[in-house]
Amino acid sequence: IGLAVADADDGALEDVNPVFAAMLGYDPGALCGCRLDDITHPDDRAAGRAALTRLQTGETERCQIEQRCLRRDGLPVRLSLVLGAAPRVDGEIRAVVVQIENRSQQERSRALVNHSNDVICVIDPDGVLLFASPALDRVLGIGADSAAGQIMLARVHPDHRKDAEAALRAVAAEPGATRSGEVRLRRADGSWGWFEATIANELNTPDLGGIVLTLHDHSLLKAAQIATVEALAAQEDANRELTRIDQERSDLVGIVGHEFRTPLTSILGYSELLRELASPDSELAELADVIHQEGSLLARLVDDLLWYERMHSEFALDRRPVDLAALLTKVVERMRRAHPDRDIQFMAAPLPLVSADPDRLDQLATNLIGNAIKYSPEGGVVRVELDQTDDQAHLRVIDEGIGIPAYELEKVFERFHRVRTGPARRIEGSGLGLPIVRQIARLHGGEAWAESELGKGTIVHAVVPIALEHPFS
Repeated sequence: IGLAVADADDGALEDVNPVFAAMLGYDPGALCGCRLDDITHPDDRAAGRAALTRLQTGETERCQIEQRCLRRDGLPVRLSLVLGAAPRVDGEIRAVVVQIENRSQQERSRALVNHSNDVICVIDPDGVLLFASPALDRVLGIGADSAAGQIMLARVHPDHRKDAEAALRAVAAEPGATRSGEVRLRRADGSWGWFEATIANELNTPDLGGIVLTLHDHSLLKAAQIATVEALAAQEDANRELTRIDQERSDLVGIVGHEFRTPLTSILGYSELLRELASPDSELAELADVIHQEGSLLARLVDDLLWYERMHSEFALDRRPVDLAALLTKVVERMRRAHPDRDIQFMAAPLPLVSADPDRLDQLATNLIGNAIKYSPEGGVVRVELDQTDDQAHLRVIDEGIGIPAYELEKVFERFHRVRTGPARRIEGSGLGLPIVRQIARLHGGEAWAESELGKGTIVHAVVPIALEHPFS
């Protein structure tokens, strides 16, 4: 509150306190000698003079007016002035005490408190509520007027009450101390809300005389945080379960694969012996061929299973300098002999040597060409193309088959996945050919992918880096 003493006759200021001077932008000494008219807006001076007259004539001992005062920078500020007559000397009023308050600032402060979403309370050292802003009703469902006298600590969740009591005691014992923390409070409807609470010791502050408690409701944020933590925990549990299942599957595949090898070797050996012993055109020779073909198919499936598991564990490539064009020529010739009814065409551009495992690249090419043959019509053309794209050797195997739906193009590289729509569902396979192709390409630092158009065919791409400098010597 600003205070000043002014001459009762002409309103000249004789003494001002720092608050009075600061409200008008002056140093205290700079205002002494100025008249009240000098710091009053011209339109409001008449009201000020009338108030002085009423004091001088004894009509009143105290007069309150609202007027605009002029700051040092010339800007007006609306203030509330209370003029009171100083003790009379010889029956006359010699001086007037002027008290000013910045009502606009007070009103803004009050509006800020009233419209804030944060609850602002004043409590005593025992936690008894002395005052609360209107937000108490909006946030906790408790009327601010009827809440006075309630013990706020009683609304604290049991899990937090001990810490809240300790914080209140610590702040109450130290003037000016503050503490902040997270707390759960019970609403009027019995539900619990999460709040960021701050308490500050203002016991020695005039007009407050208590501990100021501010509550910021962040229940929605806390709920989202809790949901996130729970979701992450559930995801971690699911990942652990998937890891366990994957390990069990790998163990099972390994056991089954190795257990199958011995009987399959016997089956293939005896079927070959039967073919040699049987007459060429006999039924026994025909049955022996069927046994050998089916046994060979099962043997390849077992080999694919074991290779796929090996390549997903600690698998080391046997890297050597490889002439990829020469390697593919051998693979193509081998596939031509095995499938004389297919037109397998091969085109290769000159390439540098690549640092690669030749056996695995042979497996990659065999799988790609075999897959293209399987899904091509009888007499269809399968094209094998090799060239260089940037610093990579780029292999393309193109067929004129039934094609792959767009939504399946990525799935066909997942283990055991097979396209089961249209004519593709009638074609047998293990679902491991393309996954093995991709894994071999990635082990070499490359990649594999497919593009297709239904009814027209598919192109499967595989790229591996070309070693520009070979440490082969």
